[in-house]
Amino acid sequence: MTTLSIMPAYGRNYVASDDAINSWKAGADFKIVGGPYLSIRDAEKLKEDGYDRIYLHFNKEFSYRIIYL
Repeated sequence: MTTLSIMPAYGRNYVASDDAINSWKAGADFKIVGGPYLSIRDAEKLKEDGYDRIYLHFNKEFSYRIIYL
């Protein structure tokens, strides 16, 4: 399995993982940790590149929830 770590873009922060997941599903932008921006619209390309799950960091303590692609 290949995992990608992402975080909210543009200074957004989520306290609850459900809020972060709902924003992801709604197409909000996120940022690859140490890389460019992305959104759910990039999911097919991520699958093609070999990723099968994403760690979505959603609060300042870097809690995360796994998204399976």
